[in-house]
Parts: sequence; C-alpha cells; structure tokens
Amino acid sequence: MGDPPLSKPTALRVFLPALCAGLLTTSVALRAEDTVHLYNWNDYFAEDTLAKFQEQTKIRPVLDLYDANDVLEAKLFAGSSGYDLVFPTARPFAARHIAAGLYQPLDKSKLPGLDKLDPAIVESLTDIDPGNQY
Repeated sequence: MGDPPLSKPTALRVFLPALCAGLLTTSVALRAEDTVHLYNWNDYFAEDTLAKFQEQTKIRPVLDLYDANDVLEAKLFAGSSGYDLVFPTARPFAARHIAAGLYQPLDKSKLPGLDKLDPAIVESLTDIDPGNQY
C-alpha cells in the first residue's frame, strides 16, 4: 500500500502555505475558471481553511478525497485527471510521478509564499525533486 501520508501538522506546514500563496497569484487560466480542483487525503485541511481561501481569493476549491496512494496514482497515470493540485506521499509515489512527467513544474515567480515552507522538509525532498521544481 506504500508509505503512510505525512502527519496532518507536517502536511499543513509543508503544503498549505504554498497552496494559498500559489493560488493567490495563479495563472490567468485558473482565474478565468475561478475553480481549483484538489485531490487529497481526508482531514488535511482545517474545517474552515477552504472556505477562508474562497472568501479571500474568490476561487472556489473543489476537494475530492482518496484513501490510498494507489487510487491517486491510477488516476494520474490514466491521464487527464482534472486535478490542479494533488497530495501524494513523497516516497515512492511522488518520486514515480515526477520521473514519469506527470506534474507540471512550478512557476516559482507566482509563489511568493515558498519562503514560508519548512526548509528542512524542502531539503529532504531534493532527492526526488532536484531543485524543488514540483
């Protein structure tokens, strides 16, 4: 079944600042649609996080949940998943996804919140994502 997901506090420290910062300054295509599609584990966001995000950005988050990395991986490898942001376990899943070219590189110029990520966690991911491109 693979590695368990990050603990909720760790995941929130790692991904939520980047998500919020990135989506606040996201592409014109996303703004035109006013929706962002997320695929994540259950209970990774506080109950009010997505509502606050929508209130502050006017972008409606659509959250779908999965209960196993294999489910996420099957959707990604099938192609055209429709998700803007996914939350896989880093090893081995995200490593395989990156190697297979399933992710688009981040435009870091549109992510001013990257400096708020925990540097130790960011550094720990460089073996699977050199340069933290994804």
